[in-house]
Amino acid sequence: MSATPDDALHLPQIVLQKADRDGDGGRAWAAALPGVLRELCGRWSLVLGEALPGASESHVVRARTAAGDDVVLKVCVPGDDFTARADVLRLAAGDGVVRLLAVDGRHQALLLEALGPDLAAQGRDPRESLPVVARLLARLWQVPAPASLGPPVDKAADLAVLVTSLAEALPGTASPRVVRAALAGAARRSAAFDPGASRLLHGDAAGANVLRVLKPRSGAPDGYVLCDPQPFVADPAYDLGVSVRDWVAPLRASTDPAATVRSWCRVLADAAACDAEAVWDWALLERVATGLFATSLGAPEAGLALLETAEMVIDA
Repeated sequence: MSATPDDALHLPQIVLQKADRDGDGGRAWAAALPGVLRELCGRWSLVLGEALPGASESHVVRARTAAGDDVVLKVCVPGDDFTARADVLRLAAGDGVVRLLAVDGRHQALLLEALGPDLAAQGRDPRESLPVVARLLARLWQVPAPASLGPPVDKAADLAVLVTSLAEALPGTASPRVVRAALAGAARRSAAFDPGASRLLHGDAAGANVLRVLKPRSGAPDGYVLCDPQPFVADPAYDLGVSVRDWVAPLRASTDPAATVRSWCRVLADAAACDAEAVWDWALLERVATGLFATSLGAPEAGLALLETAEMVIDA
């Protein structure tokens, strides 16, 4: 693996921003990272490769073991819910998710199986891709939630607070009708919240977090697995709504974006035995909340694209 220390230590800007927002602790984490990587390489007999893009709350690097196996080393930013994430991967044991090979709790580091391209990069029609995500999520929902996650949460109520506060802090970023539509969906989901029907959720099952396995294996019947869980216990339809969130180009190209999203929601609901209207509510709420949040973090190109497409799909 022809890589240099500079390749392995290249921190994406969004990770640097996350560390900086965490104050002295986050900045100390970034400064200590070279030493942490050297220590982990010694412990797990790794040779580091290049840093991987896309992560926002961790530093992710390709690596190779002494036996010649390709792996991925992930070191999480302080404040990340590391224990719960590690517990979920351990309990799932590679069934529908990336395989966990080793854990270092002191440095909040995970050693993971190497995976291929993500589902979003494969150029497939969403109607073909989304059932793959639904089937993977249905496997994860069967895993008992670890105690580290705590009780079920009313995610819709939390997102309503986030949307309201960010819409006030960023006036004009999202139109009033988009905000109203998102909050109306949040109210419906909050009213329907049933702790007894809640399940362990992935929390961020977007296409970029659904990666192809390098060779056929058990637990990946469609050739893909979920990675980078942000787990909590809540309504399973939330996970399906997130999987709809990041599709922008197909909506811009559609002659009827609202009908297109509703068809995606029905596909997901049928594949995972959920209510299509619940998936629709979560999909819109997540699109608006993430659009506002990304814009607040200094990523307006991504954030405004989500808000633009939210405007396109809401009912008149």
